[in-house]
Amino acid sequence: MTLSAGYKGKVKIGAVNIGGVVTWSHSGDTRNMYAKDEFGDEVITHIPLQIEGGDITMTGNYLMDEDTGQQLLKTRFDAGTQITDIALYLNVTDGHYLTPDNTTTPASYATVTSYNAVGNDKSGVGTFTCTLKVSGKMMPVY
Repeated sequence: MTLSAGYKGKVKIGAVNIGGVVTWSHSGDTRNMYAKDEFGDEVITHIPLQIEGGDITMTGNYLMDEDTGQQLLKTRFDAGTQITDIALYLNVTDGHYLTPDNTTTPASYATVTSYNAVGNDKSGVGTFTCTLKVSGKMMPVY
């Protein structure tokens, strides 16, 4: 499954912006609750997409003179830190994003398993790629 947030997308860890114009794909189990059953009825219309386990691979852009988020992402990668406050925005304008579900026991989290940032773009925009391993569930926030 690929979630493409386009110009409305970005990624944040806590209050720190990691990148904008982000596209990500997920390799684990997904469930689209807007699916139809064999009779053509909507199964459940009020429960959105749910993600559990697997890897999320992201590609996006960042301003090279504002790379605090990239430094944070690299620090989390180097340390193998569990990230519970990452927000993968589907729509920044409306405040829709995915985040680890902290209502489960144990709480869900993500860890950065690969990271690469490329700079030196003449326009001052860098590109980054990273992979997050999801432990538990990602829940949508609307």
